[in-house]
Amino acid sequence: MKKILIIVMVIMLVGCGQSEDQFYKIIEREQLTDEVMMLFSDLFQTPGAHLKEYNDMFYILLVGEEVNTGGYQLEVTEAVMDERQVSFTIAVIEPGPDVLVTEAFTYPTLILSTKEIIDKANMEIK
Repeated sequence: MKKILIIVMVIMLVGCGQSEDQFYKIIEREQLTDEVMMLFSDLFQTPGAHLKEYNDMFYILLVGEEVNTGGYQLEVTEAVMDERQVSFTIAVIEPGPDVLVTEAFTYPTLILSTKEIIDKANMEIK
């Protein structure tokens, strides 16, 4: 299982009152508005961490490396906030042996949202 380290530079909001493990929310594609989907429309096949702001909300699109079938997923295994830096450890989950998958090149993705002010997003594959 590949591990992906996501480093997101964050400027902390004063008095946000959230615990370190609650600064982001995982969003399903179906939950995104058309406007937010349009912000990322050309990035779903570009591996890395992509940051967009819309209506006082910050969205991070995490895109894994190209794989030769569908069914792969990204999962946050650890999220650590340290002053102005947020580090995500992401696991790439392979489809099970009995799972029917699309036979096409795909890019596993994960979309996160936060109200924290984000300065920069980086992703390193480990």
